[in-house]
Parts: sequence; C-alpha cells; structure tokens
Amino acid sequence: MRINDDSDIKIFGEKKKKDDFDPMLLLEEIKRHRSSGNTAKAKTIAHHMADSIVESDIDESVKSFADRYEVELTSEVMHQVRVLSVFSAEYVLNKYLPSPLLSSVAINELYESILAEAPEFYDRLESGTAFTFYYLAVRSGGNTPAEIGKAFASQCGREDDGSCALFGTAVFTLNVETFQNLIFSFNFEE
Repeated sequence: MRINDDSDIKIFGEKKKKDDFDPMLLLEEIKRHRSSGNTAKAKTIAHHMADSIVESDIDESVKSFADRYEVELTSEVMHQVRVLSVFSAEYVLNKYLPSPLLSSVAINELYESILAEAPEFYDRLESGTAFTFYYLAVRSGGNTPAEIGKAFASQCGREDDGSCALFGTAVFTLNVETFQNLIFSFNFEE
C-alpha cells in the first residue's frame, strides 16, 4: 500500500448495524426476575460478599496463605487483598449469575454495600488502578489465576516477587471458590 492510500477506508455506503435492543423485552426480564425473587437473591449475595470483604478480621485462609508464601500482611498488602476480593466478587457475579441483568443488579448492590460499610475503602478503591490490571490479566487468555497473581504482586509493588504472586493467585482462587459456592447455594429461577 502506498503512503496516503486510503482505499481501504470506508466512510460512507456501509449500512448501519441494526440495533436489536427492545426495551419491552428488558422490562419483561426485569419483571420476571423481580417476581421470581431472583433480584432479591442477587442483592443478598452481593451484600454477603461485601460483608466478607470489608470485615476487619483477616480470614484464616488468607493468614495461612501468607505464612505459606512468606508474605507479610502489611496494611498495604491487606488493602490489595480487599481490592482483589472486590474484583473476584465482580468476576464471579459476571460469570455465574444466570443473566447479565442480575449481574448488574448484584454488582451495583456490592458497591453500594461497600460504600455504606467502608466509605474510606470505597473511595480508595474507586481511585485505584488495580482493576485495569486484573481485567487485562483475565483477557490475556492465559492461566487467569496465575495472571491475576502477577497483577496482585505488581499492585503490592512486588512485581518481581514470585511468592507474592503465588499468594495473590491463592487469594483469587479462594475468593472465586467461596463466592461461586455462595451463588450456587441460592436457587435461581430460570
């Protein structure tokens, strides 16, 4: 191709993609999930997740992982554990709830609960960049838990610390299992 050759650029002439969004179908879905109790269940799940994330006590499993991988649980590492836990909750809500609408409802409830229970943490969470790195790790197509672990170590300022990455991988895996089991303990109507 020659410089300034724009023959492959199409500006006019292509038909616009038809928008298949039907607001009536969305309203029907909202009504169906409300009447079946699915919306309330999704909110309850999110509230339980938020409670477990903002608890002041360190989970015994996290302490065990820290001991195993020789990671000191400084205040910054604990903040990053909580950030990773919020990301894990979002990841699981998107992956395992039966519809995108319920995922959106639950994620909104998750953040509202965190804001109500721990406003300082919420403010710091909202101003951070960790989620960008975690999203990139998920989209990398590789071993998601291991990639999340590497991103966690980087967020802790320890990108070259393999033990911190293993700790992050273990925390992510534990969160996913715990949150997935919570979702599966509820019986969603189809």
